[in-house]
Amino acid sequence: MNTDKTRIFQDFAAKAKRRIEERKRFNTKEYYVKDADVTLTLHGLTEEEISDGDEMFEGKGLEKDKYIIYLACRELQEASGIMAAEGSLKESERYKITEMFSFSDRSYLASEVLKLSGIGADCSVEAIPAVREVDEIKN
Repeated sequence: MNTDKTRIFQDFAAKAKRRIEERKRFNTKEYYVKDADVTLTLHGLTEEEISDGDEMFEGKGLEKDKYIIYLACRELQEASGIMAAEGSLKESERYKITEMFSFSDRSYLASEVLKLSGIGADCSVEAIPAVREVDEIKN
């Protein structure tokens, strides 16, 4: 019986390892912003990056949205670097390049970044009906 328990936990560990590796890969998608006439490539963010945004802009949702979009977009990062070098953006406020977009476009793009990051995506958790009996695995 002990080998059955070991196999069960080894299988579980293998699934966990595979899923963690899969989640490290960024989901990427292109978006066209008609009002600004630009195409952006957005990718998902890590949990750490999203947490950093939460901590930096606690209670300031609009600023957090700008920062999240900036982090998820290479085009915005490169363009803001040029603007910072020219002096039209402060180095510490490069994320404010996202002010080029309307409020509604920023809101949409931020929600898309979160979806690409796995937040707000469809949940895969299902409750198992109570009638199914489960043998408890004891240590």
